[in-house]
Amino acid sequence: MTARALWFLCLIVGSSPEAPVAERKASPPHNRKPDPSGGASTEETPRSQVQQVPEAPRRPRAAAGAEPCARACRADLDERESYCESEFAVNGIVHDVDVLGTGIRLVTLLVDQDGLYKMNRLYITPDGFFFRVHVLALDSSSCNKPCPEFKPGSRYIVMGHIYHKRRQLPTALLQVLRGRLRPGDGLLRSSSSYVKRFNRKRDRQVQSAVHTQCI
Repeated sequence: MTARALWFLCLIVGSSPEAPVAERKASPPHNRKPDPSGGASTEETPRSQVQQVPEAPRRPRAAAGAEPCARACRADLDERESYCESEFAVNGIVHDVDVLGTGIRLVTLLVDQDGLYKMNRLYITPDGFFFRVHVLALDSSSCNKPCPEFKPGSRYIVMGHIYHKRRQLPTALLQVLRGRLRPGDGLLRSSSSYVKRFNRKRDRQVQSAVHTQCI
């Protein structure tokens, strides 16, 4: 076979459609584009289709008891109204506080002549320059902070009622007192009495109420 014939045979074999073609292995794409419609791609794996569970709403913290106690202990009446609603009104310095039980305190106030706004039948005992006034303070608020609050050495404006008869108080309470509360002593209840720290503004308000006719 001549060289020209051999060249012609190779040309025919190389151009045959059945000639083997190198096979390429398709590798999975690493990044897939999202579906143009906005939905998830149909080729996503099940793991990527797991929906996140919505977080449960957090419960608000329970309100502290300070605010309800403050409201229960705060006098809603102003100085003039409290003066008219009360049987006695004084301002004095707390000499001592005797705790007889839960919510039961006997308070001794030292009151000068100018501090006796309103007396009626309030029992007072001379003590040098001052007068001693005994007051039973009953606290029904069940709060950690006493209501009303009395700190020894501090001056307060106090308005309340006067203890007259044994039937004003329950028998169980009278047994606790053991005769230490006398007719004419002051009686304060946390829901209906006025007890606030003394200051000049409140003093002027009470002094003004003294000269005002109560309706």
